[in-house]
Amino acid sequence: MRMRKVFLLFVTAVLFCSAAYRTQFKDEYEDALNFVRQNNRTIQDEAVRFAVSDTILKVIVFPELTRYSMFRDFFETGGNEFLYVNDGRTMCDFSIGPCQMKPSFAEDVEKIIAASADSAKFKLLTKYIATGGKEIRRERVERLKSLKWQCRYVCAFVAIEKNKLPMGLDDEAQLKFYTSAYNLGLNSSTETIIKWEGIKAFPYGKKYSQFSYTDVAMEYYHCLKQ
Repeated sequence: MRMRKVFLLFVTAVLFCSAAYRTQFKDEYEDALNFVRQNNRTIQDEAVRFAVSDTILKVIVFPELTRYSMFRDFFETGGNEFLYVNDGRTMCDFSIGPCQMKPSFAEDVEKIIAASADSAKFKLLTKYIATGGKEIRRERVERLKSLKWQCRYVCAFVAIEKNKLPMGLDDEAQLKFYTSAYNLGLNSSTETIIKWEGIKAFPYGKKYSQFSYTDVAMEYYHCLKQ
């Protein structure tokens, strides 16, 4: 009986890990896996620094890592950076780096965390060497080019969104919540975040996608546990 149970668990794991997203986006998925392997120490160090599980950190950003592999050449344009630095988020708000983090997201994290009970813990996010709006925006962009800084913003994001978690969620349900919230943004309600978990809009938007952001994140999570 025990051997049969082990065998069934193994078969389930194999079938799950060959799920549709990994099959359809094999190269991008493998690129993302390799990125995590190569940068595991950085991710773990920042997770420990802010008392966040490195598994949570990896699962939250993993879908974006695959998306970064798909669209890297499109996103990395100096023109976007120039517009944001000079005129701010209303003029240009673009995705930067492997976690596909927008300057507006970083700005919002900084603002919310500064007014929270975790402000001391994350004070380095709200402190800038530069002074003046343009110079601070330039420094923020440079931060977001670094995986270390992107991990720091995600850790702060987890601390912020923890306050929205419904009571009684198990570990997997919490992960679904965090991944859905990361894909939606910081200004979403608990109800909207939960609803978004099942919306098939990744990676090309609602009209052209078969997966939700949470689907991809949880596929990776289950494979990670094997």
